[in-house]
Amino acid sequence: MTERPADFLAPFWRRLDAAPVVDTVAAADLPAGFRALLDHTAGMTGTLADHWGVPLRVRRLAQWEEDRRLARLVALESGAVTAAIAAIRVELDALPASVHAGMVGSTAPFGRLLDEAGVRHRAEPLAFLRADADAALAGVAGVAAGAVLWGRYGSLLGEDGRVLCRALELLPRA
Repeated sequence: MTERPADFLAPFWRRLDAAPVVDTVAAADLPAGFRALLDHTAGMTGTLADHWGVPLRVRRLAQWEEDRRLARLVALESGAVTAAIAAIRVELDALPASVHAGMVGSTAPFGRLLDEAGVRHRAEPLAFLRADADAALAGVAGVAAGAVLWGRYGSLLGEDGRVLCRALELLPRA
């Protein structure tokens, strides 16, 4: 793993003014409903859309570009329900320009933008996580402070194995 999940998250949490406790766990320690949504090599956009039965939309919490990388902190929502909080750092040079342009103002999740651009991809989970929501994260996730969110940290790889992005997704509910 090139980065610890806590190090990856630090710039995202600063923008949200959040400081939840995040620990790594074994896949076997994920609750069954969450494990089915997290322990696989499919993209989270499609997995969560299938689970919730509707396309998800993005509520952007923070976005910035630095060193040919686009960082986004978003809530993936199904109606009024937050399905996931996602921190992603996209490697812009690994993507067609149309995907980058689509990300700037779109409410479509990254995975859907990749699908629409015909960019084949797969997830590579590097760690599974347990996060105790502080007040800021709980407010975004629609849960009580202290609630447990389950997640994963990993890479989204192109068909050629090139890293398209690093992502950390936390699920407040299964």
